[in-house]
Amino acid sequence: MKRYFQALSIVAPNAMRIVQGMKTLEVRSWQPDQLPLKDLLIVENQHYLKHAADEESGVAVAFSRCQISPCLAAQ
Repeated sequence: MKRYFQALSIVAPNAMRIVQGMKTLEVRSWQPDQLPLKDLLIVENQHYLKHAADEESGVAVAFSRCQISPCLAAQ
């Protein structure tokens, strides 16, 4: 049975820093279609994916059972 997950691609070495607990905040300039995000696959890439059509084979480094919500400017 196949399972599908939402994934967040993060440029190396920051994905591993998240896994190791050294990096605890990831800020994006865009907002996903649906919030909060839950059960997120963290994928480490070697290059920034700047456009929707950009693709690169990354490595899955963690599966996070977290809840990601928008951050307000006052936070």
